[in-house]
Order: sequence, then C-alpha cells, then structure tokens
Amino acid sequence: MLLFAGCSGPDVIVTDQSGKPVEGAQVTGTSLSIGGQFTMTNANGEAQIPRSAQQTKWLAITKAGYTSVERIDTGQPKPIVVKLAPAKNGN
Repeated sequence: MLLFAGCSGPDVIVTDQSGKPVEGAQVTGTSLSIGGQFTMTNANGEAQIPRSAQQTKWLAITKAGYTSVERIDTGQPKPIVVKLAPAKNGN
C-alpha cells in the first residue's frame, strides 16, 4: 500500500445524522470496470477517494450499524459530505 502525506484536505467526510464524524466507515470506489478499492475514514470521519488504474466514478460508504449509501458521484465538489442514517432493525 502506498500512502502519500500532503496538505490536501479530505475528499470525503462521513458523519451521522447529527453531524458527528463516523470513524471506521469503509469508502469503496468503483470505476467503469474496476471496483473494490477502498479506504477507511479516520477519527474525524475523513477519507481520500480510493485510487485505481481507472478514474473512480462512484463511491459506496458502509459501516456496521448504519444504512449504506451507494452510487455517490465523485464528480461533485470536494469534500463530499455523506450523512449516514442508523440501520433499520439494528443491521
């Protein structure tokens, strides 16, 4: 795994419905034919868009205890703020 340290801000910020950061949410990227590259949010709910050989077009955000959000367009202005709702029935 190659990590880059720099001054750029996060591409994605994941919060709960009250605006509190969600740590440990999986941010999975998908391109036109490649999927499965992922990263995790930090303690501030921040993550970079996973990179692959092709440009990442969409994101999916998942975390146990929350309803997943899929097909998030990466073409929108950054940071992309995603609010996760609690999962129904505790799933």
